[in-house]
Amino acid sequence: MSFEERLNAAIEDIEVPASLSPESIETMLLIAAPEQVKADAPRPVPRPVLMRTLAALAACAALFGGFVAMRDRNVSTDGIASDTEYHAVQVQSYDELYNIYSGIYESAPEHPAGAGYGDGTEIITDDAPAVTPAVTAPAPAQVSAPAPAQTAVQQTAAPVQTRDKAQVYDYSDADIVKAAGDKIYYLCSGTVFVVDSESCESTAQIKSRFDPDQMYINGSALTLVSSGEDITGESFVTMEIYDISGDEPEHLSTYRQCGELVSLRTDTEGNIFAVTSYRAGADSASGSDLDSFVPSYYINGTKQFVSPTDIFVPRGADTIDYTVVSTVSADSASVMAVLGSNADVYTTDSTVYVTGTLQEEGHAVTSVTSFDITSEGLVHRADTQLPGSLISHNSMAESGGSFRIATAATIEGSIPCTNIYTLSDDLTITGVKRGLLPETAVGSVVYEGSTAGLVEKGSTEPALSIDLDAAEDIPEPASPAADNTSKPMGSDSSVTLGSSDEGGLVLSLWDAEGNVTDEARFAAELITPDSPALTDRRALLCDPDSGIIGVPVSADNFMGTVNRYYIFCADGSEIRLLTAVECDYAFERAMIEEGRLLIFGSGRITSVDLEDMSVGTVQNMFLGTPDYSGQRE
Repeated sequence: MSFEERLNAAIEDIEVPASLSPESIETMLLIAAPEQVKADAPRPVPRPVLMRTLAALAACAALFGGFVAMRDRNVSTDGIASDTEYHAVQVQSYDELYNIYSGIYESAPEHPAGAGYGDGTEIITDDAPAVTPAVTAPAPAQVSAPAPAQTAVQQTAAPVQTRDKAQVYDYSDADIVKAAGDKIYYLCSGTVFVVDSESCESTAQIKSRFDPDQMYINGSALTLVSSGEDITGESFVTMEIYDISGDEPEHLSTYRQCGELVSLRTDTEGNIFAVTSYRAGADSASGSDLDSFVPSYYINGTKQFVSPTDIFVPRGADTIDYTVVSTVSADSASVMAVLGSNADVYTTDSTVYVTGTLQEEGHAVTSVTSFDITSEGLVHRADTQLPGSLISHNSMAESGGSFRIATAATIEGSIPCTNIYTLSDDLTITGVKRGLLPETAVGSVVYEGSTAGLVEKGSTEPALSIDLDAAEDIPEPASPAADNTSKPMGSDSSVTLGSSDEGGLVLSLWDAEGNVTDEARFAAELITPDSPALTDRRALLCDPDSGIIGVPVSADNFMGTVNRYYIFCADGSEIRLLTAVECDYAFERAMIEEGRLLIFGSGRITSVDLEDMSVGTVQNMFLGTPDYSGQRE
């Protein structure tokens, strides 16, 4: 018999006095309350919420008696936790959401009447479990994870820990230059120039009033993405979708989602996934004003609110921030929201994982809520909580049907360490590695299959490598140096870019075993050379087919600002410099098109012949006429 069934059996014969009925209590409160108190009430409480609250108060005496009776019937409580599972609250109505939101608002640390940070608010609904189980496996002096008790937790011996190098990747499909068919689409200063790939001349333009800063192309759909604030100060992300199958781009739809942009990605079907962090604009919630506590979005200028049944609240939610996740196509939008934490999101082609750190009973826990990506939109799949705080969005990955996630925890009460959990499809724990890298603050974790590489905060090189599936933890070989600019150059080599200790920049070529086979040091004569490729991996061009590597560089010397585009060739295990193009404007991106290297920057396109490295004309998109300012060094 389940906990709920035993509880119902224990209290079914207890009679609730008529004086404690919801109607009687409501009448008593209305009669007893002074008129001034009624007039000074901060905001109206919807009657359905009030009735549920009063009903809950009226049942307290009966529930208390029921628990006493149940204690007498079942002295041993060891089996209670095994009959229940953790579930986040799926809101059923705006009245219920208002009740929950108001409770969090009143107890939030920034609110004058709030309780201490970490108290959160207890959320009680008809479907919410009364008890959440804890993982029964022993853990080194830390809070237990409220996960299903039937979970088979993998226990291992203390890991053998060695430090090595690990790669850090930050992939993104959005960019300012995209090729499709015989056209190139170049976004500059809020305008998309449609460029003929052969002549490099602009044949059409897309001008947006939203000042987009990145774009996607999926098949015949081009999506412009803007983010920022409107004239009212409200943060938003806007997606404008165009059909580019014809000679002239055709606008199809515009979607706007309120909140600060967290991340974007696309899939092979042309859907765009947008994640925002949103807080309602009002200082306090009003049951009659959905804007004060419900996330909103716009489709072609028509405002809509996220449906209450598409909003989920993790247990222990302690902030009034929402994480809003949407999947957007030309003709539809599916929007879900998670209330109660500033969350990070990890997305695959089939699943969205919304994760965030909460405080529960003074301990940090990480909530995980997953959504399936279907042809009909987002569908809630599962949720759970894990001990410790989420390290970062760069500490999650999905591999072989399992979801890996790393949290920052402690051992012996105060020593920081890292835990890595392996979760199944329904977010039950199937494996865990605890107490990794004690006394070390980890900033990211890189996953390759079952191997995890832990990278310290503020560094990209030192890390622990560990096999998550091994019965005993065996150190893995070193992998290429950890720079955000690491890019593959085929199946058995990769390239990294970094600053040289002797001045200038260094380009390194790595083999499959993690050994540096060659390095090229350049731009040492420039004062404080800078490259967008040091902070944006999309700015570093690596083309395995041709072996071409391109690096844009901007720097100051005694004569002023220098803008160069260095072109290297990776030949086997060696790197050699081919040429450097220098212009009076900054370079941003490059692509290889029909034996030419096309370099984009400041609204111009520079063409370089890969046969002899000769520089052709420089097209100025804004002038619409050739500009012969390009020179070869």
